[in-house]
Amino acid sequence: LEMGGFNTASDPVFVFDTQGNVYYANIAYHTSQGGAAASNGSILVAKSSDGGLNYSLPVIVHKGFGNLGTSFFDDKEWITVDTWQSSPFKDRVYITWTGFESGPGGAYLRSAIWFSYSADGGLNWSEPREVSGSGGFCITQVSGPANQCDEDQFSVPAVGPDGTLY
Repeated sequence: LEMGGFNTASDPVFVFDTQGNVYYANIAYHTSQGGAAASNGSILVAKSSDGGLNYSLPVIVHKGFGNLGTSFFDDKEWITVDTWQSSPFKDRVYITWTGFESGPGGAYLRSAIWFSYSADGGLNWSEPREVSGSGGFCITQVSGPANQCDEDQFSVPAVGPDGTLY
């Protein structure tokens, strides 16, 4: 599978829409220094219209940047499709991921949850946006302001019968 110019990929996730299309999401990145350093961690999605035998070229949903120092590394993605017959967003594809942000010298800054969707079968994706939020229930904070929910990972989006994304 073509990886959009990246030399390594991981964390594959597959999902089907109601028309039998398969969406393949992964993290693509560059490795160097004998594989010890990873950079430019990015979110890619490819589509298959033949049950997973062949895939389109991947679309970069969000491109990370940097490595050993100031960086934004996308990781821990998960993808889902609205398959509810009653939903106004039937067959919309959603993806969430963790954006690991590091500052000068590679210092950990935050790991917020990000989101994007495609309403046209994976050809185009909405502008990625952070959806971590804040609240008194966010009690673990290594850095930054209190009550921010921006130190997370392993998001798992799910769609309700009315099209609400959770």
